[in-house]
Amino acid sequence: MRGSLVVARDYSGRPLLRRVWDSDNKVIYLSEESQFQRLMAGLDALRPIAFPMEDVFSYVPNLGPNLSDPMTGVHCICSRPCHGRMICTKNGAIVSSE
Repeated sequence: MRGSLVVARDYSGRPLLRRVWDSDNKVIYLSEESQFQRLMAGLDALRPIAFPMEDVFSYVPNLGPNLSDPMTGVHCICSRPCHGRMICTKNGAIVSSE
């Protein structure tokens, strides 16, 4: 999972494209690209930020996010398939129906 591109919802609901650093049972630690590269190289960098799992989604490059509907093309990151539902059956996250 480390290094995976994901879309995270910030406190105002805007999508942020980030890289996964680590995770535990409740949160996923994310970094901005340049900071992720510094961490991977063993250099000083900003510490990854913890996001609640329900605010982190898989990123599908050819589907989005886009400016008109920023949550288009994002899919729940949890391992349980949501089968096109708008709400994840595992963690309650809003997911794309695509």
